[in-house]
Amino acid sequence: MDIGAFKRKTYIAVVIAIWSSYIVFTATPHAYEDIVFVKYLSRCYMSTNVYRVVLCLSLAFILTLSSCSESGSPTDPKEPTVETVFNSTGEGQLQSADGAEVRMHRGAISTASDGSNAQLTVSITSSLATTVVSTPIPSMYEVVGSVQLFEPANFVFTDPVQIFMPTGGADSPEDFTILWYDSKKTQWVPLPLNTLDEENKRLGASVFELGYFVAAKITTAGAGKKGSGSDRVGGLRYNHTHTDNYYYTLTINAVTYANPAIGWPNLVGYSSSTGEKLGGTGPRSSTSMGNIPRGSYTVYVSRVKRGTLSNPPGERETYTVPTVVEVGSFTNVFRWSMEDWSGWTTLGLGGGGQWKKGTPQTWPSATVPLSPGADPLDGRWTVTIKNTSPVNETNTSLIRMKVKSPTVVTLYVFDENGDPRHDYDYALERSADKRSFKISMTDPDDDFWVVLDLAFVDVGMSRIEGTYHERLYNNDNTWEDHYGEFIGVRELGIVGTTSGSTSLTKSLFGHSAQRWTRRLAN
Repeated sequence: MDIGAFKRKTYIAVVIAIWSSYIVFTATPHAYEDIVFVKYLSRCYMSTNVYRVVLCLSLAFILTLSSCSESGSPTDPKEPTVETVFNSTGEGQLQSADGAEVRMHRGAISTASDGSNAQLTVSITSSLATTVVSTPIPSMYEVVGSVQLFEPANFVFTDPVQIFMPTGGADSPEDFTILWYDSKKTQWVPLPLNTLDEENKRLGASVFELGYFVAAKITTAGAGKKGSGSDRVGGLRYNHTHTDNYYYTLTINAVTYANPAIGWPNLVGYSSSTGEKLGGTGPRSSTSMGNIPRGSYTVYVSRVKRGTLSNPPGERETYTVPTVVEVGSFTNVFRWSMEDWSGWTTLGLGGGGQWKKGTPQTWPSATVPLSPGADPLDGRWTVTIKNTSPVNETNTSLIRMKVKSPTVVTLYVFDENGDPRHDYDYALERSADKRSFKISMTDPDDDFWVVLDLAFVDVGMSRIEGTYHERLYNNDNTWEDHYGEFIGVRELGIVGTTSGSTSLTKSLFGHSAQRWTRRLAN
């Protein structure tokens, strides 16, 4: 045997095996079937059956590894859930592998219940089936892609944040919308579009709350689809100069659809904010509210000064006079740039108004994150009592709650001057997660008692809802029962104080508190 030739042929076999390994693992599936050069080399240099067996075994081993790789995890795995932490003073974005994204600006998250900088963990879970929500998506829509869950669901921001939803690379945004699931009303709502991501073919919308979102196409002619004639959707556009460095928000205060049978829910309270210029260098020169039904709209315009690295954003201002405008239909929305759409209805500011600090009246109350270690009940609350029996009336009061022990909570009730009228210890029973609880109190003279069955209804534990039952012992030696609804909203940035300046009613429970008020005066 020629040892030198053997070494040469063995070396060539190893090189071929390594080279073919590289081809197999880097080529598209089954590309190795067309590697003619490998076959040619094996015929030229493998003159004996032994070397051919070596090559075949090498290739078989390589192909086996390739097959195992293909049948296991994908080479580019998509994480089903991504998350990050935002805070009250920062900004940033979170994007899923599917392209769903939320962008947070400074101040979007309320400060904590003690006024400190709050942190919020936000996540996006992708590739969910439409059946994840029990309410079916209306038949007028064709779902594109999968449902995306942005959490914490129903968290309310101080002003709208930007989200993007993928469309699977659709050629045109025609007839597209983003559906958001309103868990309070158990319905899917088509959101007005405020911007588009032309490069990645994504839809953009401004939202106050997170939750379930999905991209969808309108498929019913009478529901706003192209070809619906006068029922085709349209849009509003407010033009402003980008040099003023303001971000504007258009908020629907009232709407009457031209065709009531169009099948859209009421969009009162929904908003659309100024998008970013290319590269994120500041606000665009116009604010758009696209893909809304034709009709008469009353719209409030608000604005906030753009922040910088050294200066936070300015305070929100709202123009005091809303604008009434008739929205017509689009004539062309083919391209992935709203600047190329035609048929916009121009929105102007109403005469006689002025910019004043504050938000439009239809904006929801922001979720107030708890400060670390804080008890969710501790703090000052604006309480609305809706008596339903024996009379119908509504009263509002300011109270402070302070948890003294696991079974006792002290309630301070304030008068119309903001001074505490009294404080009483109530018995407290709470669930393990502290989200639901019962507050009860019996008068020392046994002529008065009240029971509140309450629960936090938001993720930030800043809103309480429930019922109350109060029983009074009258002067004629008879008991009188009163029933009603209890709603409490935490005041921002105030914890552990017993002073205030809000004008209030003198009683906590309205009509049924006459006896209580008399007792407190003694």
